[in-house]
Amino acid sequence: MMTRKLRPTQVVSSILDLDLQRLLGFEKRVLIFDLDDTPCRRRAITLDSQILQYLEAIQRVGFQIGILSSWRRNASDPIVHDLLVLFPVVHAVGKPRRSDFASFSVQ
Repeated sequence: MMTRKLRPTQVVSSILDLDLQRLLGFEKRVLIFDLDDTPCRRRAITLDSQILQYLEAIQRVGFQIGILSSWRRNASDPIVHDLLVLFPVVHAVGKPRRSDFASFSVQ
């Protein structure tokens, strides 16, 4: 069942607090982040460089990363533009509808 697979195994107050070793122990290799209120604040216009560096470090450890947003952001949005260089970003997702996750893929 897809909804069971998409449940978080960790809840942290900041993306910087993720226990990557714990996730590796669970054999997790794909991390999907909600753009607003995870790597950046809702309606932010720039992405904190520390967060971008951390996302790159997560990728170097061996995780694939995907970013979702239910806001109407698109490639002209500065944050989406910066993230698209490194990660797949899907915007205008109707979370929590499962059909919107079905078209999402990471490389």
